[in-house]
Amino acid sequence: MGTSTSNIQLYKPDPTDPVNVSTDLNANSDKIDAFAGRVAARPNIQTVYASGDLQVITTTTDIPGASITVVTTEANAIAEVTADFDWDLTANPSSNFNYGLLYVDGTDQNHPAIFNMWSSLCRIPGSKNWLVTLAAAGSHTLKLRARRDVADSAVSYFRSSGTQLKVKLWENPLS
Repeated sequence: MGTSTSNIQLYKPDPTDPVNVSTDLNANSDKIDAFAGRVAARPNIQTVYASGDLQVITTTTDIPGASITVVTTEANAIAEVTADFDWDLTANPSSNFNYGLLYVDGTDQNHPAIFNMWSSLCRIPGSKNWLVTLAAAGSHTLKLRARRDVADSAVSYFRSSGTQLKVKLWENPLS
C-alpha cells in the first residue's frame, strides 16, 4: 500500500506491488505537469481606455468605459492594477483636490491618485498602482472613478485619450 503527499496529491507506490508502479508513476507525471503549468502560468492581462471624458464633480462618478470584469477560479487571486489618468484643469483654478479612485466589487480602494494645480489650462498625466486580493473565486468588477473635494468654479476633467485601466490577474498556484 502506498502513501500520498499533501501538497499536490502525488502518490508514492509501494515498491512491492509491481503491477501498479507504472500506472501510479504515470498518474503522478500528469499531476506534476498540471501543477508546473499552474505555477509557470502567465497572468491574465486586460487593458481598457476610458470611452469618454468625465467632468469631475463632488459626487464620486464612474469614468466612462474604464471598467474590467475578471473571473477567478480560485480564492485569493491577486489583481495588480495600474491606472493611468489624464487630468485636465481647463478653468478657474482653486485649492480643490481631484481624486482618481479604484473601485473593486462595491468598494473604493484606499490611496487614490491625487491631482491639484493652481493655474488653469494645465494637463497632468498621472499613474497609480494597487495590489488587490480578490478573496473569493468568481466574477469581480474593477473600475476607475473620480471625484473632487468641493463644488466651486474650477472645471476639470479626466480625459479619455490618456485614461486607462490595466489589470494583471494572478491566480494562486498553490491553493
